[in-house]
Amino acid sequence: MVATLSLALCACFSPLDYKGSQGTISLTLPGEGSAARAAVSPPNWRYKLEYSGPDSRKITKTAKAGETVSLRVEPGTWIVKVSALRPIYNENLQMTVYPEVADGSDTINVKPGIKNLVEIPMAITDMDYIEEYLSAQRDGGSTTNPVRLPLNTILYEGTWGYICLKIEDSKKFVDLDLSRCQEAAGGALDESGVFNPRKYDSLNYSPFAPDGMAKIVRLTLPEDATIIEGGVGGGATFDDFSNLQHVNTGNGIEEIRQNAFVDMGLTSVTFGDNVTTIGNLAFRSNPLTSVAIPADVTSIGSSAFWGCDLTSVTFRGAVVLIDSVAFDGDLAAKYLIGGAGTYTRPSIISTTWTRKP
Repeated sequence: MVATLSLALCACFSPLDYKGSQGTISLTLPGEGSAARAAVSPPNWRYKLEYSGPDSRKITKTAKAGETVSLRVEPGTWIVKVSALRPIYNENLQMTVYPEVADGSDTINVKPGIKNLVEIPMAITDMDYIEEYLSAQRDGGSTTNPVRLPLNTILYEGTWGYICLKIEDSKKFVDLDLSRCQEAAGGALDESGVFNPRKYDSLNYSPFAPDGMAKIVRLTLPEDATIIEGGVGGGATFDDFSNLQHVNTGNGIEEIRQNAFVDMGLTSVTFGDNVTTIGNLAFRSNPLTSVAIPADVTSIGSSAFWGCDLTSVTFRGAVVLIDSVAFDGDLAAKYLIGGAGTYTRPSIISTTWTRKP
């Protein structure tokens, strides 16, 4: 059995919960018999709870899987961090140690007399745990039910290759969330904020890393990433992601370079609010049916969305530079006249777009 990577955190306040102005933060940890979203973890797991509150107050507690922990605290802003600790017997030390395998944190505004229900999403921090976690899940047998896999690590070349290797070894299709991953000099997410999935230490991880990428159905990019690297030789940056259906750029991405997702199978894309540039051919020939262009986008390159199955496009702001063939049909010309809004066409063979009132 294995812990799911989320837990329900309830900050509940009532006349029975506090003395004077205090409130109670109550956490139910994943485990058998718990109500934490039916989470299950082995009974020998432990959890470390760290509370940081007003006036630099810090409190640390430990708990067992499935346990409910309640703590009376003063009103104000509290940061709660939860770390999942997995027991491993160390032969050298001849004792059981508890390394961290996952963590999560959230900020809670404690107000007496108010009941809050807060969830703390957790992410795997020990990459050696990926295969075991995935293999224990019922989902992931097909592209229609991928296993959510949130990670929190530094994306060195070798680390990214190892992640893809472990995904391949599990034989599971995944919904990969890299939002909490950090940059590394020369890494898949480098020190300049460029995310490039082709940087996976090919000497040690080829062909296993590309096979693992083919198991990724949904992808959320790191919040620390600002640029999606462009494709080379006419191919897509994400060429090896042959089953990728959805991408979320996250809130960090500002620039999507040329050919990033050209000729792939994307059915949906979620742009973060900070995207400003969508390069030439970036999403050309994908089965996208609708897309929303963020308000801060100022440039859309040639054929960026040409050949897609789009019948609805929403522009949330003023695109300064939009190539005349960025989209099929007369959409670019209609947008330059009509400005922000939603534009539709009756079918993918139609070349005439209309701005909705």
